[in-house]
Amino acid sequence: MRINDFEHLIQEIKAKALSDSDGYISLMRTVGNNYKYDFTSQLSIYNRNTNARACGEFDFWRKKFNRTVKRGEKGIPIYKNYGGYGKVTYIFDLSQTVSMTREVNQVELWELSNGGEDSLRGVLEFNGAFREDETENMTIDEILESIAYMEVINKGNYLLNELKIAPNYRKIFNDFLTESFKIGYAARLDINYEADRNKINDILGSLDEISLTIVGNELNLMVANIIERTVAIDKDIDKNKVLTKGAIERYNENREITDKEEK
Repeated sequence: MRINDFEHLIQEIKAKALSDSDGYISLMRTVGNNYKYDFTSQLSIYNRNTNARACGEFDFWRKKFNRTVKRGEKGIPIYKNYGGYGKVTYIFDLSQTVSMTREVNQVELWELSNGGEDSLRGVLEFNGAFREDETENMTIDEILESIAYMEVINKGNYLLNELKIAPNYRKIFNDFLTESFKIGYAARLDINYEADRNKINDILGSLDEISLTIVGNELNLMVANIIERTVAIDKDIDKNKVLTKGAIERYNENREITDKEEK
């Protein structure tokens, strides 16, 4: 695909995402599930496969996971910058690949451990934003709302100024950003979240292709940042639980040996 054709395609995809709340919500879920890609690539992924969760180029799957793309599968076009020049290349979702050998070759995607409540509370408590006693009785929905609101308040001022949002519309716009963030974040965490369409529709109709790009780029950075933090905290908690379990098991084994010796 030529670069001009790709740019024209992206403009059409933006118009599609802005046409109704269903399209926009689906795009935000794609942003969350494919947070390692830039927003333009996420638009292309959304257009081709809204269920995509792990994408890579043809050689990536072969070299990293010993998998190959199934015959007849169509790639997802993205623009890739090679420094001195750029070109359109293609990526493929995990679902489009198959093992190159007869051996079972599963690719395990990260997911929240043990329901994820401890990890999400850890995200809220990061850098002292919330105290442990403030988060211990929160529901998952309340935690999601607090994380999203905190990110938008901390990083949303750029959008308010860049898009020249009038003071009397700033709360409505922040509600839109918060809802958009929650949709993407919850999607990657496999949390079943029902989006508040009223908060989306309050702003969606006032966006155009240019403002969508600005909003999408910033939301992508916010969501990617918080997902990476969530992954790190979740893995750390899981590791500590394994170490604690091992220590308890060793303690119990030593107790059994001591009891036998005493008998």
